Amino acid sequence: MTTTAKRPSSTTVLLVCGLVAALMVGAAGGAVGASLVTSKQIKDGSLTGADLAIGSVTRDRLAPDAKPMVAVVGANGILVRGEPGVESVRLGEGTYEVRFPVTVSSCDFSATIGQTQAINPVLGMIAVAPRHQEPESLFVATTNASGDYQNRGFFLFVYC
Repeated sequence: MTTTAKRPSSTTVLLVCGLVAALMVGAAGGAVGASLVTSKQIKDGSLTGADLAIGSVTRDRLAPDAKPMVAVVGANGILVRGEPGVESVRLGEGTYEVRFPVTVSSCDFSATIGQTQAINPVLGMIAVAPRHQEPESLFVATTNASGDYQNRGFFLFVYC
């Protein structure tokens, strides 16, 4: 006696393929769901910049104390732009005080000479230091290329 194999119908083939596909998606979905990390699982200080995608954390999403404070000051000592509560004054030829709304004496800071409008840059030097007995203020001195005190516009950045 001869037996012949019966070929499955196209409906049966489609049904089996659909069932296999559903099982694979369900298993993969469970694996993906189980591998997702939530904020509760991340320890403080464990993430670095290398762990973040470029542009994923913008300045407006940072805590207020994590944002650098900026002051752009004209050669005349007038604040051109800066964070709310920042004030500036020219104390004398090439010397300035910039006051912030928070204590900055233990923060990091840097400054660069720069024009506050679009004209040719000027040569010079700049120094910045905490203001003595005024923890909210920084002292800024600007000079020409020869080292003589001279009024210069500048950009001041404070990182707390």
